[in-house]
Amino acid sequence: IWVSVVVVIVAGVAIFAGAQIWISAILAVIGGVIAWSMVTSKPAKEYRGQYKDKLIGGFVGHMLEDGKYSPDHGISQNMFCGCGLFKTLPDRYHSEDFIEGRIGKTKLFFSEVHAEEKYYTTDSKGRRQERGRDIFKGIIFVADFNKNFNGNTLLLRRQLIKLGNNSSRVRLEDPVFEKVFDVY
Repeated sequence: IWVSVVVVIVAGVAIFAGAQIWISAILAVIGGVIAWSMVTSKPAKEYRGQYKDKLIGGFVGHMLEDGKYSPDHGISQNMFCGCGLFKTLPDRYHSEDFIEGRIGKTKLFFSEVHAEEKYYTTDSKGRRQERGRDIFKGIIFVADFNKNFNGNTLLLRRQLIKLGNNSSRVRLEDPVFEKVFDVY
């Protein structure tokens, strides 16, 4: 976004100053290259890393008892595959921004996860190309609610349209929670 803004500003200033269109285009490209190099430079990456450590790490330490933040770690692929929520195993897996801690007696941890399966397409010239299809892209949240259940428990965000689920719905004691989530 910032690169686009710089390109538009440089081109606008050049046109306003009376430069010809081709000179404006050259200046815009040069400005875009400079802006892109600034955004992807080592100092910019270090700043993002410090931002995560200080801001998110400080927030986690303040909000959770024994709160810990590990930006370069995540939920393991074995745990993701073993949770039983996904029928397809990922071919590509990435997880980061691991957060763990407690709220009262409830231990919890969560992390960003991007899991993909690969598939192949063939173009009109017979060239085969590998692509990725998302299995899951979001946050996996694990909590120990100090409740004993016999069997598997599935917690889903409540939706207007119910997907076919052969499991029986569990009623919980918190009506506010039940307005947001379905438990099977």
